[in-house]
Amino acid sequence: MTKSFELNRRTAMQSLLAVAAAGMVACRDNEVTEAAVSGETPSKAWGKFLNPAEMALLTSVAGLIIPQTDTPGAVEAGVPETIQDLVSNWGADDLREHWRAGLSSVSEHFKSAEGGGVFAELSNDQQVLLLSALDTGVYKKTIELPFYKDLKTTIASAYYMSEPGATEELEYDPVPGDFKGCIDFSEVGKAWAT
Repeated sequence: MTKSFELNRRTAMQSLLAVAAAGMVACRDNEVTEAAVSGETPSKAWGKFLNPAEMALLTSVAGLIIPQTDTPGAVEAGVPETIQDLVSNWGADDLREHWRAGLSSVSEHFKSAEGGGVFAELSNDQQVLLLSALDTGVYKKTIELPFYKDLKTTIASAYYMSEPGATEELEYDPVPGDFKGCIDFSEVGKAWAT
């Protein structure tokens, strides 16, 4: 049984600080994603707590939650590697075990679901169906899998703190100028990272 991690202000701030810290260590080649999916040992990864099967699951889920469109997706932004760095090099043992048990529970859910199997090996259509059903079930509280919310939140946080997420998906201006607290969204078109 895994320890329950309820989101409150303190844990939210800790999560944001963790992602910010990971951003500082994430400036390296993106060969880690390809190596993780292929099962090879990433040569530039600092730590390797998450094994190739866990990284393949994480990469597949991240790629579906924030897919590549006209802007880079989570995989292209290096989100799986950022999470690997957080779990391997920053997190304490209880965080590591939370992620190991959580990824295992997500993997087992996909294996036991109708039409399921090893998630990273399924077709894109099967993955979309299974992930959509899990997402709906968790948020409607018909599926009890609390780690999924942690996973989805961490993927989104890491993505929007990455360079592509902050500069291509969001509007970015390093010196944004005047503060306008109340404007029509149609004037800006995107949320701002700054």
